[in-house]
Amino acid sequence: MSILVTTFDMIESWTVSIWLSIIFFGLLIAYIYEQITYISKRGSLPGPKLTVPFIGGIIHMLLAPYNFWHGQMEYGKLSWNSIIGRFFVLIADS
Repeated sequence: MSILVTTFDMIESWTVSIWLSIIFFGLLIAYIYEQITYISKRGSLPGPKLTVPFIGGIIHMLLAPYNFWHGQMEYGKLSWNSIIGRFFVLIADS
């Protein structure tokens, strides 16, 4: 019980800069993990080298859907991208 109280006292004494550092490094680790996951999933598939963290290509797809899909097909008949954190593969016939 005393360990728990000591831990809470320590956390309570943290400043805003410590909390911001924890949040920053947490987001940095999540970003690096996401990029490594996509690099391992895509293998040799053509597509973007890196994705926008956490949202992928959703903004581009919503603002200009035709240009998004046309640009995706320029990678080749089989390519990959990320939309809102989801890995997807595009298979084009033409």
